[in-house]
Amino acid sequence: MKKKPSKITLEKLAQMTQREFTGLRSEMATGFAEVRSEMATKTDLQELRTEMATKTDLQELRTEMATKEDLHAFTKEITVIFREEVRKINYAPEIDDLRQRMKRVEERLGLKSSIAK
Repeated sequence: MKKKPSKITLEKLAQMTQREFTGLRSEMATGFAEVRSEMATKTDLQELRTEMATKTDLQELRTEMATKEDLHAFTKEITVIFREEVRKINYAPEIDDLRQRMKRVEERLGLKSSIAK
């Protein structure tokens, strides 16, 4: 046998609605409190604003920075220096050999060595 649903009265409906609104209001208050606790205050924003770079700061920084042309020229210059140093390194063994030979020649001829020791 099926149980007949009880008839709801206007009073019961009002009470149920009131309980739902009260619960919802409580949940909303808790949620808003959590959001407020995480939000930045006016003071926080002022502090942040004083720490941030201004447009003028960024423009000054931009004028101090190297341009692409500066970097390109610097790269060319470094490349030239690097190639010169590599060439010197490649001849280092030959230069050492020539120094030793020159020293022997100077010793045989009785000349004072011009090569630093």
